[in-house]
Amino acid sequence: MAQQFSIADFNEVVKGVNRPAYFNLEFTKVPSEVTALTVKEATVLARTLPMPSKTNNVIPIKFRGLEIKFPGDTTFDDWNCTFLVDRDNKAKRFIEDWYNTIFNIPNKETKIQIEAEASNYLGTIKITSQGDGTQGSEQVYVLENAFPSQLAEVELGSEGEAPLEFNCTFSYAFWNRED
Repeated sequence: MAQQFSIADFNEVVKGVNRPAYFNLEFTKVPSEVTALTVKEATVLARTLPMPSKTNNVIPIKFRGLEIKFPGDTTFDDWNCTFLVDRDNKAKRFIEDWYNTIFNIPNKETKIQIEAEASNYLGTIKITSQGDGTQGSEQVYVLENAFPSQLAEVELGSEGEAPLEFNCTFSYAFWNRED
């Protein structure tokens, strides 16, 4: 006979469901030449942002006709974020300025000099999911040694009244969850 569950049983196990719209975005460390967005600006201008992911690669070992799988290297997938474009282009300028510190492009010259020290352009990104909006339900992820690796175009056109937005991809060494 199937076991019966009630709403009270569900509420006992599931204290609350996280909401995707409750988040904060903070750039806690950025290159010194770049004016960082405030937490308020970054959170308001960030339209979508995923929780970071990682992959454990598998090493298959053949043994007596079977393929046995063992965990291999862990890779941290790039992190993509969509920003709204405001009148002052705050988010876009911030990402462009950060991006330019990597290659140190002075005055739009064609000569590109790559900086030798990674500390000149690596940053830290903090993503806080506010959970269901109650105290104690948040999760904080910190992307370490992050930098913008792709800045997508802003789609302009004469059709529609949707707000402008752009995507940015960040690469990073690893992420930690703060408890």
